[in-house]
Amino acid sequence: MGAKHKLGLIEALQVIRRTLVVLAVALSACLSLTSAQIGFSPPRLYWLKGNVDFLVEHKASDVNDYGIAVGDGPALVLIYDPSRRIIVPRIQHQAYLWDTRTGQALNLGVLPGHTSSYATAVSNHNNVDTCIVVGTSGNTRAFSWTRPTGMQPLSNEQIFAISRAWDISARGNAVVGSIPYGYWFYWTPQGYQVFWWYASDALAISPDGNFVAGWHAPSEGNPNNIVFPFVWYPNGWQYLPSPSASGSAIPYGISFNGNAVVGKAFSNSIPDWSAAIYWSRNQQGSWSWQYIPRPSGIPSSAPSIAYDVSGDGRLVVGAFRDQQGNWRAFLWHAGDSSGWKDLNVLYSNLLSPGSRLIEAYAISTNGRYIAGYGYNAQTGHNQAFVLDRGGWWWEPPVYIAE
Repeated sequence: MGAKHKLGLIEALQVIRRTLVVLAVALSACLSLTSAQIGFSPPRLYWLKGNVDFLVEHKASDVNDYGIAVGDGPALVLIYDPSRRIIVPRIQHQAYLWDTRTGQALNLGVLPGHTSSYATAVSNHNNVDTCIVVGTSGNTRAFSWTRPTGMQPLSNEQIFAISRAWDISARGNAVVGSIPYGYWFYWTPQGYQVFWWYASDALAISPDGNFVAGWHAPSEGNPNNIVFPFVWYPNGWQYLPSPSASGSAIPYGISFNGNAVVGKAFSNSIPDWSAAIYWSRNQQGSWSWQYIPRPSGIPSSAPSIAYDVSGDGRLVVGAFRDQQGNWRAFLWHAGDSSGWKDLNVLYSNLLSPGSRLIEAYAISTNGRYIAGYGYNAQTGHNQAFVLDRGGWWWEPPVYIAE
């Protein structure tokens, strides 16, 4: 190649390089990712366990965009036995936090006077030092946990003396849960609201904290004890439409903007049956519902439940019971008429022979991580898991807690 052609090629490559730099800067600015990392991650399965290695079940109930999960696992506690007047060791379930990036497992402890606890939700902060975890201690008191403070009552107000916390917003500045007699609450650091709806509960809050999903079973005018799903927002609330065949439904997850809700439909007259359900709201504000389609070979009588939905409302996780009577975790892409996908089939290459992902309770807001519990054949007992779906990801994710 002549010198002239070489010079022309070098100049062309320099132009291409400058163009790529400009495009990269523009893309970074558009996405507000000036300090972001963009990379590819292969799928990976993490089996989680507590600090005490007993053959006791672990479960992960939530996971955030950074692979930080919470749930419960075994802990060794000493309990006084009054009949024998001695202190005896016991295994109790206590709240745990796991960081899949470091392998760290933290027992979050209990509130004074309690021996058990469980964590239900974690904020979307990117490290353990800034995460906020909520749950219930002793099955009677809602708690909030941070690393600097440890476990504390969510509120010291007397009305929270018996309470449970179910979910938390991405920034950790809004929590929903329940108090006795079926009333539910919306808590923020600035104050709280209690909704005096007899026989009700709030199970999910949108990542932005503006929408709440729950259920209500009013005693008046409800002779069949129908359980009605609802969505609450700052300037109102409304019941969600329910299948007439079953009547009752309970929502468990809600998307970032409150436009998608997932849960289960069920009937008091059909024992041991439920159907995963997906609600969506159109631009005019009208709600519609659909049963999440079952894949070929799964009979309509087989129970299924949808537990959570990604921030954009496009990915749903849950569980179904197969023809052999085994529960199996699933992933469904909203709009896919071919039905949900069995996670055990999708990610069979990550599972050792005999292992099974049983229930998927949570999916991160960005859709990357799935958490739940399964059977780990290598240890011979049920364990919490986090599944990293892999792929191309932005860091930090779209929905962040600052």
